[in-house]
Amino acid sequence: MIQPTILPGSSATIRTTPHFTTHRDRRVTREMIATRTRELAARAGRIPPHVEQTDYEQAKRELTGESDSARQDAMINATS
Repeated sequence: MIQPTILPGSSATIRTTPHFTTHRDRRVTREMIATRTRELAARAGRIPPHVEQTDYEQAKRELTGESDSARQDAMINATS
């Protein structure tokens, strides 16, 4: 979901980067996840754009605080 930002003293609205809200009320943007994904891939010896889905999933878990068990529970509940 894209959150609009209203500039002070203006009625103009600017669209900002989509974000995820963590349990700590810290906003994690897709760009933050993409950056961490590239870092994980580079650490594993892969040069972007050669990143893997597991890099993305790990980056998202690290930044949002989502645990593997919470993710698995959500997947099970979604198919039920």
